[in-house]
Amino acid sequence: MRVRLAESEEVDTVQSIFNDQRNVEWLGGFVMKPPLEDLIRKRQMLVATIDEQIVGASEVSMVSNHFVKMSLVATHRDLRRKRIGSSLYAGWALIGALQGRLYLQDHIIGNNPNMPFVLPTLGFQHKVELRSKVRRHHSLNLWYLPLNAESLNTMIDRVPDDVEYQISDIESFELNSQRVMEKLRHLGRDGQVNDVFAVRYYAQQILEERGVYRDWE
Repeated sequence: MRVRLAESEEVDTVQSIFNDQRNVEWLGGFVMKPPLEDLIRKRQMLVATIDEQIVGASEVSMVSNHFVKMSLVATHRDLRRKRIGSSLYAGWALIGALQGRLYLQDHIIGNNPNMPFVLPTLGFQHKVELRSKVRRHHSLNLWYLPLNAESLNTMIDRVPDDVEYQISDIESFELNSQRVMEKLRHLGRDGQVNDVFAVRYYAQQILEERGVYRDWE
């Protein structure tokens, strides 16, 4: 399996993955094409492929300098429980670490039967329950994954050994010096100034071992 950035010509296939009937039940509704095109253009969409066929997709928001906000994650209906979703989560964790971000954030509706059990296995921590925030559901739960070496280890342990991360367009995710300095100041208060560089290096090593990686320097 390979995890990589989605291409513009793949938008219809990505939409069909998200809009599969079983996925729609938990994603909260159908996904329209224009927003997907915008996310692909912004490099905020990853896909997982097997034999060049898309079997999973994940979109995020990167409006904040400090974290990656997970949005939709969906897999092919015939290929569930193959850790495709886990591999997509790990892809964003690696990208976030390379960018000097502090954490991944995910939000799960209160009556989701699966994700409250899956997210802890990926290293996520449950932080907040917002009651009566989602129509037809009782609550919205916020989960956080701190981007440090321990969390990346936990995440990668869930990824199958044959997964390759082909993020060769890494210049689209250039290390932003402002983000890194903000993270350094944050970690500096806890005496962890060197952690941001260690996590960046660790993420880079994982990508080099598992797939195609080109340094930005």
